[in-house]
Order: sequence, then structure tokens, then C-alpha cells
Amino acid sequence: MHAQDSMVMRVTRRDFIATTAMCGLGALTYSPPINAHTQPSVAVIGCGQRGLRHVDTLRRFARGQVVRSLLVCDMNPEALSRAQAISGAKGTRDWERAVEDPAVDALVIATPAACHAPMVLAALDRGKHVFCEAPLALDVRTAATMAQAASMGSMVVGACGLEMFFHLQPLATLARQGVLGDLRWGHAYAQQDEFAKAADPQTARGQIVAATFKGLLPHMMILGGASPDRVSTLGMVSAGIPGLPDKFSAEISLASGLTLMLQCGGHLPTELFPVLRGTRASLELRSHRSLLHHNDGHIERLYLGSPALVPGADPTTHTLAAWLTLVDRPALREPCCKALFAAQLIACQTVESFQANALLI
Repeated sequence: MHAQDSMVMRVTRRDFIATTAMCGLGALTYSPPINAHTQPSVAVIGCGQRGLRHVDTLRRFARGQVVRSLLVCDMNPEALSRAQAISGAKGTRDWERAVEDPAVDALVIATPAACHAPMVLAALDRGKHVFCEAPLALDVRTAATMAQAASMGSMVVGACGLEMFFHLQPLATLARQGVLGDLRWGHAYAQQDEFAKAADPQTARGQIVAATFKGLLPHMMILGGASPDRVSTLGMVSAGIPGLPDKFSAEISLASGLTLMLQCGGHLPTELFPVLRGTRASLELRSHRSLLHHNDGHIERLYLGSPALVPGADPTTHTLAAWLTLVDRPALREPCCKALFAAQLIACQTVESFQANALLI
């Protein structure tokens, strides 16, 4: 294929807002940190390294009147004291107390992976919005239970990578409008270099599921979620924990007829990009621009601008800004949550497929 500059399509920030408005998403405008009207009261559960980043970000959001108030929670008194020193917020060592507090509207969960599911489910049961570090769940049954619980209410469930939802909506529109034709094949990549360093099977499983979730998320956001008919995984155990792969490939057959190939492992080439291929064109996903490869040979460059919602901010700020935007805009919640839980469910299925059927080399 040869790129033809005459076929370049630029999507400016103004075009992006116009496109999302046509999709029923409304104008997505931001003034640092973000424009929010609900001003939720937020509790952060887990104040380790990741949790402290969330605490610091939410502290700045509170100064900008995006967040009304902040509560911090950690069983470790030293971690709790550090979080309180950074934020000046009230604190508690009891996570259930934070979840049940009627003054708390939303929760950010940054605890070890094994704690994620019960905390998310408790938050949903009490009608709280929740953001949780990946993975949301470690197994298929729990992931399905969480998806069902989230579908029963109007709460937002967010996770790492959430900021891509807004950035990818123009591409989702292209797919829905049939620009790609019938989607037949896709390729996803999940970079993870820490499998062999995990100290225990549960930590290793969490790392693998989290990496796989992140690798699948762009496709699920464009597809609006997906239901797999079959997941087959072949992997390799060399230096890691027996029963869990250091690297693997998965073939995911979706009910729509799309086959998605997933490659997961450490040190993947940086020039690999997610792809969706249809009967009319193929879409190559990149961070600031994507390529639309038409079957007649020409290529359109789709300049979508930065996926950052808050210019100049760090990734944690972008992610929480996206989550708070969904809290503030109910119409956007369902498609985003569908994509998140579809990616989470398939991620768990890939690991369980490996453990059940794969050859250990």
C-alpha cells in the first residue's frame, strides 16, 4: 500500500467535538483539570504507590472544585498518614466504613488485585461510582458477576485506560457507519515485562490479566463491547510461575464473526500497533494518529490529536479526569462500561484457557 497525501484526513479538536456530538456524546470540552458539575465526594481505598498518585490528583481536583471532598483509607497506619499529609483529608483504616459512608459518592480502589472484586461489588451494591486499578477481576466467574452488578444500576465503573474512550469514539463511529465494512480480523498486543518477577501466583495472575485487559481495551471501545464464542490460548512457561505463561497468543472468536488475535508478553517490538480489518478497509490504531488502509490501496491518516483530556497532565490525571467526566455525564456511561467489562471478561478467559488447554513448554 502507498500513502497518498491527497487522501489525508485531519480530525482537529473541534472536529472531534463535532463528531462526538453527532454520536450523541455531546461537546467534550475541558478546562484544567476538567469541567464537572456533580462535584462528587471521593474516597481512595489503598494508599500505596498507586493510591498516593490518585490522592494527589484528587487533591488538585478538589482545589479546582471538581471534587467536593476527599477521604483516604488504608489498613497500614503509615500509608494512611502519608496520604493524609499529602491531601489534608480525613482518614480511616476500615474500607467498609468508607464504602458505607453516606457522604461518599464515589470510590477509587488501589489495593492489591485480590481485593478489587469484593470492594467493587460492595461499592456497586451501595450505589457508588467506582474506579479500580486493573485488573477488575481475576477469573471469569467474578468478572461476569461484576458486569451483571454494574448493568443493574447507573453507576460508573472505571479502570486504567479509561481515557482512551473519548479519543477512540470517532473511530468507533467510522466502524458503526460501515467504513471498514464487515469486521473480520483484528490484532491486539499486551506488553508486560514483569511476569517472571512476581513473587506469588496470585500477583502474577493479576499482572497477566491486567496486561491482557489493557491490550484488548482499544478494540472493545471501538466495537462497543463484544461477546466471545471461543477463546483458545497457547503460551509458554520458562522463567515464571508454573501454570502461568510468561508469554502467550490467544485466538478470540467473537459472536459478530470477528476473530481477534492477541499477543501478550515482554519486550514486544515497539512498532506493533493494534489493527482492525474489515471487508472494505483496515484500521491501524496509534496514539496520536491512526491509519485507515482502504482496499483500493490508498491510506488516510486520521489525526485525532492527543488522547490526553487535560493538556500537559500526567496519565493518572487523564484517567481520573475521564472517570469524573463519566460521573458527570450519564449518557456516556453504558457504552464505556460495556467495553471495560468485555475486555475484562475476555482477559480472564484467555488465562483460564491457557491453564485448561495450553501446552506448557
